Amino acid sequence: MKIQRHRLSLADQVVDTMRQNIMNGRFQPGEKLVERELCDLLGVSRTSLREALSHLAAEGFIEHVPHRGPFVARVTADEAQAIYEVREVLEGLAGHGFTRHADADQRRQLHEAVADLGAQPEPLDRQQLVAIKNRIYAILLDGCRNNVVRETLTLLNNRIALLRGMSLSSPGRLQQTRDEMQAILDAIDTGDPENARAACQSHVRSAANVALDALRAAQSHSETATSKQREQRDE
Repeated sequence: MKIQRHRLSLADQVVDTMRQNIMNGRFQPGEKLVERELCDLLGVSRTSLREALSHLAAEGFIEHVPHRGPFVARVTADEAQAIYEVREVLEGLAGHGFTRHADADQRRQLHEAVADLGAQPEPLDRQQLVAIKNRIYAILLDGCRNNVVRETLTLLNNRIALLRGMSLSSPGRLQQTRDEMQAILDAIDTGDPENARAACQSHVRSAANVALDALRAAQSHSETATSKQREQRDE
């Protein structure tokens, strides 16, 4: 994670490095970020780190908890459900638009990215998986020729990124994701925009089911632990 000095400002480099490490799952939702440890990992001053954390808080990646410090942002089950509902519509539009408008080079890139997803070995490298999924979505959004869809999904991506690793890490989800990506690609290859839309929406619904189950289980576990702590204090 050491920051290399180059044309980007130091602050931009720290923001980008932290953002990528949150998106790929190195830092988990709800994890406390210890400034001293991060300064050592990144090789930067506390001033540079704090500037970056403030920027990431504005983007929705970081939450500053009073008297406790910065934490990786959490997404509640209700928030996640709302995000997935919007994402389902937008990604359906992206698949529809890509089928109609993407050029030969963008189609080739999509084939390569889906092939890379299919070639991932066991044991799974979560960071690599998230990077490939982000690449697939970037290609779809570029090729759909709909700037509103692209800009809106890009804004949502901060929250989506916190959920994507959770859904991909579920047992059996990788093969299901591969099958769903192949179904999207097949619909695009046959030139059927409506089937591509449906395949994209089906993929989002599957991811939503997995992530929401995991979130609800985590919330239930947290609530149970909190309740036990209260009971112990009252005894």
